[in-house]
Amino acid sequence: MRRNQTKGTSIHLLCSGLLLLLANATHAFMATRQQGAHNGLRTFDKHYLSSAKIRLHYKKNPFDEESPSQREQRMQLVRQVQETFYADEVGVYPPQHGVYSNMPLYRGNWTELPGFQHTLNVTDPYYINMLMKVVSSSQPWYFGHVYLPGGAESIDDYNFRLEKGSDAPLVGTLMQVSDYTRMDNGGLYVVVQALGRFLVVDAIRHGSPYSVATVEMLPDGEMVEHFFGEAKDTVASFDFALNDDARGAACAGAIAEAEAFRSYEFLVVEADNVLESDAILPPVASFNAEAATTNDASDGVVHKA
Repeated sequence: MRRNQTKGTSIHLLCSGLLLLLANATHAFMATRQQGAHNGLRTFDKHYLSSAKIRLHYKKNPFDEESPSQREQRMQLVRQVQETFYADEVGVYPPQHGVYSNMPLYRGNWTELPGFQHTLNVTDPYYINMLMKVVSSSQPWYFGHVYLPGGAESIDDYNFRLEKGSDAPLVGTLMQVSDYTRMDNGGLYVVVQALGRFLVVDAIRHGSPYSVATVEMLPDGEMVEHFFGEAKDTVASFDFALNDDARGAACAGAIAEAEAFRSYEFLVVEADNVLESDAILPPVASFNAEAATTNDASDGVVHKA
């Protein structure tokens, strides 16, 4: 019993000693801390004031105070960088039987009607990038437009994926950039013309930064009926791998004729002329009379398709 009491007393003394040592160490640490507190606070205030000055300096755009000549020089440098960046663009692949691969899509909350034209003042960086890729390739400059409820806010919404069964419209419009100009604010002023309807058949990229898909042109119904008689005779003489019936051959003929007459049906409109004259662009595309002599008659279009 006495041995247990002696053991308990020893443990109590040991714990008391450890607590005393800990208290002394804490006191010494706090004394050292207090000695350098004033200098440390000074250092903290110095860095804080320095960072505050930096934040105050960049509260406004540093380019707001540049002169017109400085701004023009800066934008020339920006355009030189853009030309280097987009130097290797190839654009949309040539169509195969009315099918375009890797078509970039501008998905907006408005619709495009074939035969019409208008201007776009593009400020969204994603679509500026998309259109710069388009116009940096060889002409014609094509991209697609597909209506998207909600516009850019819905582009990454799973319910608006470009596939059957989703809420996304899959019928869009083939668009042509007639001309463009780069604005001083970095945006693009683009004259666009709606050429014809297409169907999204395979989405390569559904959402951001912009959608890309394989699309198939939809022929005009009246033109299909126009070519149906010729198509029956053509199918009887040739074996079509893709269009193995008269209706398919007539569709191919209608698509081929629409493509052949685009240069006649859509007069090129220069963007600078619209900007400088502040003219109102006619909503319906004008005919290009000079291109009429370059297009042959529609004889044999089904055969060529």
